[in-house]
Formats: sequence, structure tokens, C-alpha cells
Amino acid sequence: LRTEGRFLLDANGNRLVLRGINHGHAWGPQRADTVFQDIAATGANSIRVVLSSGQRWNKTEASDLQAVISRCRNHQLICVLEVHETTGFGSHSQAISLDAAADYWLEMAWVLDGTESFVIVNIGNEPRDFNNQDQWTSETTNAIRKLRNAQIDHVLMVDGPDWGQDSRNTMQANAQTVLNADSQGDTVLSVHMYQHYPNDAAVRGYLDFYVNNNLPIVVGEFGDSHFADGGLQAVDEDAILAIAQQHQIGWMAWSWSGNASPNTQLDMVRDYDGNQLTGWGNRVINGTNGLRQTSRLAQGIG
Repeated sequence: LRTEGRFLLDANGNRLVLRGINHGHAWGPQRADTVFQDIAATGANSIRVVLSSGQRWNKTEASDLQAVISRCRNHQLICVLEVHETTGFGSHSQAISLDAAADYWLEMAWVLDGTESFVIVNIGNEPRDFNNQDQWTSETTNAIRKLRNAQIDHVLMVDGPDWGQDSRNTMQANAQTVLNADSQGDTVLSVHMYQHYPNDAAVRGYLDFYVNNNLPIVVGEFGDSHFADGGLQAVDEDAILAIAQQHQIGWMAWSWSGNASPNTQLDMVRDYDGNQLTGWGNRVINGTNGLRQTSRLAQGIG
């Protein structure tokens, strides 16, 4: 895999637009045998997999990571792997830094070796809260350099600050600096679209910046609503899907199953059962600009 301008290319050099689903593997690894198969059956070409470095949840050990990667390969899915404990770094007592997440990837480098045709390393999930966004740029660039210096050659993905939503446009303002930190030139930026994207204008206003500046962006997470600020907040999922299709921007919906209260409405299926779609799952899979209409499998997966 590699990037070219704002686009991701598969191992055969064809343009690859991610169309996928997030899966909380670290919280339900016992479900893995069916989840990867069921997500592939939706027509998705990718799966974003929650992993744990062991700081907050049970560690995703090398053997488990190997099994995850094998399932992705077997089901022809681009495998976006992310360390989840960086979520909200700066406010959550158990959150770890991007530097610590990079250490996990260095420990697992031997597992990743040889998977560059279908694995993307999403260094850390939502690595800053709403505080100290000015530190996000240096933390992100340092993590990228750390992985490249260790000869990890995969396409890298980096999440924006503000719990991934980049609500103050820190990632926008520093996008080129972050991309320039990658000596290989294969980094993709990722925004998570929840309550800060309640209408077409907000979604289009944010994504147009990357389109107009030829910068690689994906919507790494999004829902149709999000519990925040004391209540259920609207998200314009129709705008996200339509604008992403218009500009060929990748996306991965949150999430297959197992969401905790108060965001259980973001489950796409009930109890990890691919035969029990929720309304949200049906929208993403079967709706306008959804998976069945727009997803195309990557080529060149080993």
C-alpha cells in the first residue's frame, strides 16, 4: 500500500477508497471467528481493529495480532490496526501517549513484517482531548519518525486531536507538517465525525480543505448520533457518506457491536450477530452511498 497525493493506492497500484467498519476486538476477542467473516459479507473492503497495549484492557499479544492479520488476509480486507489506549490523552488517567503506542508497534514489528500489502498502522486512537492541542503536532510527528526509524514501512494513519474530531482545526493547520515528517511519504490523516459534524456545511467545510489541498484524509470513525454534553447529539451521516463518495474519501463506520452505554445506538448488529442488523447497520451497509453501493475490494492482498 502507498499514498499518491490525497489517494491511497492498493498493492497493484489501483486507487483504493476505504469502505469499512470498526470492530472493538480488544473488548470481545472471543467473537473474532465470526466477526471478520460477517464484516466481509457486508461488502466492506476494510476493517479497523481496536487493539490494546495492555495499559487499560487485556493486551493484544503477538499471537492474537497474528490471528487478526490472518483473518483480514483470508477475507480480503484491508486491516487498519489501532492502539486504543491513547484515547483522550491529557485527561484520562489510563490513557497513554503516542510515543508509548509507538513502542507497542515496535514490539510487534516482527508480526507486521511482510503484511505491507494490506495492513495500515493507525498509530493511536484519538490521541488528544480538548486540551493542549498544540502538543498534538510534535507528538504525532515524533511517533511517525520513531516508526520509520525502526523500518516499519506500512502506510501509517494518524488521528486528529479533540477526541479525533479536530474541532479546532489543529490537524488541518498542521497537516503538511505531519505528512512531511514521514520519510516514506505514506501517511494518511484521519478525522472522527461525531457531534461536531451535525450538518452538511460542517462536514463539507472540513473535508473540502483536504480535497482542495490534495491531502490524504479518511473518516476513521463516524456514527448517526453521539451521546455528548449530557444528551444524544445529531450527526449528519447522510452528508458524510455523500461527500465522501463525491470526493472518493475513505470511511470506516463505528462500530460492529459491543458499544457500552450510553452509545449502544452505534451498534451495527445486535450481539455480534451479522444476521441482526440495527437501523444504523442497515443504513451503512444497504443505504444510499453505503457499503453495497460503493465498496470495491483491494487488489494485491497476499
